[in-house]
Amino acid sequence: MKLPLHFRPSASLRCFSLLLISCLLVHSAARASGERISPFNSNGEYDPGAQNPCAGLDIRLVNFTPPAGASLSSISWYGNGNFIASSSGIDQTVQIISNDGHGAYNVYAVAHYSNGSTGTSNTYSLTINLMALTTPSQSSDAVYNCTSPTSFRTNFGTGGLGEYVPPPSYINSFTWSLPGSWTLSSTSGGSAGGNSYSVANVTPDAFSAGNVSATVTLFCGYTTTSPVLAISRTTPAPGNIGQMGVVCAGNSTSGTLTPICGPTSYTWTVPSNSGVTFSNGLPSISSSSSTVGISTSGSAPSADVPVSITANYPNGFTSSGSASGILHVGVPTDPDPILGMPQGTSICEGSNFDVYIGFQPTETLIWNVSFLESSANGLTGGGQTGYAYIQLPSGYTYQNDGDVVDEWLITLQSQNACGLSNWETSLSGYIVGCGGGGGGVGSSNGRNTMPGAANGLTVSNTLRVFPNPAIDVVNVSLPDSVNPSTATISLFDVYGRQLKKIVNVSSLSSIYLSGLAKGVYMVEIFDGMKLLDIKKIVKK
Repeated sequence: MKLPLHFRPSASLRCFSLLLISCLLVHSAARASGERISPFNSNGEYDPGAQNPCAGLDIRLVNFTPPAGASLSSISWYGNGNFIASSSGIDQTVQIISNDGHGAYNVYAVAHYSNGSTGTSNTYSLTINLMALTTPSQSSDAVYNCTSPTSFRTNFGTGGLGEYVPPPSYINSFTWSLPGSWTLSSTSGGSAGGNSYSVANVTPDAFSAGNVSATVTLFCGYTTTSPVLAISRTTPAPGNIGQMGVVCAGNSTSGTLTPICGPTSYTWTVPSNSGVTFSNGLPSISSSSSTVGISTSGSAPSADVPVSITANYPNGFTSSGSASGILHVGVPTDPDPILGMPQGTSICEGSNFDVYIGFQPTETLIWNVSFLESSANGLTGGGQTGYAYIQLPSGYTYQNDGDVVDEWLITLQSQNACGLSNWETSLSGYIVGCGGGGGGVGSSNGRNTMPGAANGLTVSNTLRVFPNPAIDVVNVSLPDSVNPSTATISLFDVYGRQLKKIVNVSSLSSIYLSGLAKGVYMVEIFDGMKLLDIKKIVKK
């Protein structure tokens, strides 16, 4: 198609257009290409693996094609989109500083050529080992209305929190953020167990709460901040005061606690029907003093009276719990039962054994041991303590080893500043003939503790297992023809599992059944390698 005449270009315009096209073709042929960067060392390109946040890594422009007739002038280096350095050569040490928390640092380069053209390289992604601080820990609570110093500590987390723990030389500073008008008194730090830490010693104000956190700055400028520890002001109770002693009915005493920082007063309370009141005549009193007066009525019953103490703080706050104490009023309660030995225990004549009770330190125990046939004094040690050593008399006339020759009875009475308790019949048992009081089950340090419910029965010259059925203990009597030192007694369940075994037995031995379920068991008796008998017993 022909253009209208007035649209045809002039000769000069046609010449300019040809020149412009020629210039564009020349410029297109002079474009840079092929720019590529990579970590580089003496062995060439390599994969550096994960790096710490302050690592310095050598990066090289390993490939580039300058435009025709042009040369490389300089290179601009960028990390995570930010300009970090300019170099005149193809090598550059890139200082990694990554605060974005993504665990990656992306590097690329822009090559500048002498003809003014540029070329942008590939982006190389470096893996960064993440670094994290732990949530600060607090050495002691910040108590309401108390300005006692406390401290906070943080260190670098590992595993799920982070992978990189910088050495102390890499750490430029720790900065602590504190609530309100709290004062940072001092800081300290170091390394323990391969982990760097920082401690902030802090003086709180009286009332404010808030958040605590720490920020660490490494030498390269990298920073990270710990999670926030939310601080509240606590209102604790004073410590327990435990046993407060003894007061006799109609008399007075006092109670004292160890004061704590923060409370303005303490409220003491006892049960309203205990016969105990405070100096105000009521079963409750609030006092700013750590000591209060306590009175008892003449009709106050003998008992342990619980005392409760709460702390009162400014602005109507009270302690979240209470302290406790025990005040004993009047004569002591009857003694506790004797432990570790069942009623009806049989002991060889001439032996001794020890007994004990759950003993209260405000009381003195009076032990009494009596015998049905003998007038001997059976108490050889212990006396007014929670333990007593009982000596059994000897010299009885009996027909056979195992004869029941006497009965023993232990009674107890407690005493305190207000008087005596009732006598308590705590334990009774039997004295049996054992061939001169020789060894028995449980013999230790000259004390023979051979238990067994003889129940007034004389043991014959035949092998017997009694009582059967049994509750707590079953006795085994051996005939005279068996040497006890070579005999063994074993207890089995119905599945054949051995539950107990007694060696070096005496002529009358016992097997404790406590802790075993009700049911059928088998008692197996050997004389050396010879099986004497297998007896079936029933535990009720």
